[in-house]
Amino acid sequence: MNKFFIIILLVFGVPFYSHAQFNKSYELVRTADGVDLKLTHLSNPGKPILLFISGLGARGTSFEPLINRIKDDFDIYIGNYRGSEYTHDMGTIYNKKGFNGVQEKALYDVPALIRHLIATASPEQLNTGISIFGHSMGGVITVGALSNESLYNEFKPHLNTIVLSQSPYDLLKVKKSLKVLSHVVPPLLNFLKRRGFIGLDLHTQFLDKIDSMHHGENWLHKKIAPPILKSAILLSKYLFDSEGLDFESFRLAALNMSSKNVGFDDLIDFSHALKSDGILKIRGENTPLLKPQNITDLKIIILSGEVDPLATLESQKRYADDFATPHKMHIILSGWGHLKPIFISTSGEDYFHLIKEAISTPRSGFLNKALVEFTPVCEEVLKVKKKL
Repeated sequence: MNKFFIIILLVFGVPFYSHAQFNKSYELVRTADGVDLKLTHLSNPGKPILLFISGLGARGTSFEPLINRIKDDFDIYIGNYRGSEYTHDMGTIYNKKGFNGVQEKALYDVPALIRHLIATASPEQLNTGISIFGHSMGGVITVGALSNESLYNEFKPHLNTIVLSQSPYDLLKVKKSLKVLSHVVPPLLNFLKRRGFIGLDLHTQFLDKIDSMHHGENWLHKKIAPPILKSAILLSKYLFDSEGLDFESFRLAALNMSSKNVGFDDLIDFSHALKSDGILKIRGENTPLLKPQNITDLKIIILSGEVDPLATLESQKRYADDFATPHKMHIILSGWGHLKPIFISTSGEDYFHLIKEAISTPRSGFLNKALVEFTPVCEEVLKVKKKL
């Protein structure tokens, strides 16, 4: 029974890792508690290592436009964490004896990925240092790992720059509808967990069939399938779209973002934070999981969307202030929210030149950078219409 997932109705996507332009390989990483993670390597030997970690409900596909733009500059890895779709053929995807939430991803999964990269990097790459780009929860679990004093001391000599892209610090100002859901979600998910279910399946053969039906000719194809897909997209749009994207643009975002699985334990962790003071806590303690004041000597870039409904601008400014390191920069993307900053095209100017400059700048020269308000002028991929 524990192999089954609950179906949530979202559109499906196709991973980009099969594209011929990448020298692609997969590497197995095992965590200290015995979970197998599948790390995707888009190899570019000799270049600085850049590890991408996606957010909750997303997958590496969401980084495709950005990776296409910077692939010549970095040796790129697409990270993974327990329960996400690219672990399914690699062995144990959960610690079945314990919890598998945000805390476990921070204290087991991220450290396992970093240790693997340290062990396999060339001397030149280690001299440059490993950089990490975490979007949303990917940034949360990265800072969660580095907030642990022992892990911070272990990894600090090998790290270059940490980029936190639309990564929530607290959940104090999120939509009231999300707070309402936080009271309903934990009891429901705990009930389902007791019956052997482990997560929400966002990428199923069932949805593929619904989508194919959408293009059929009979009344079932024309009348039933479209409302199912549309309802799922509109629900997500209501919860997460603060930028006023049109329906088709948001559908393309969901198409690229949707993961195969979201673990119940992650949703329970975030729900508990929403119900209390908005702060993710170490389980069983009253201690914050994120302690930016413990990070004293790394280059940190906080990348904020001006109208992000989850990583709100107010909380992001507090986040920047709370990092103890003097090597930090806060970039605000004017008019952008939670999704747009990772959906950029290969034309025009985007924000990533600021990040490349930061990675190439020695730590001693990256001191107290001013707040940067940047208006990207690149053509947004979300505005490129496709017939799907």
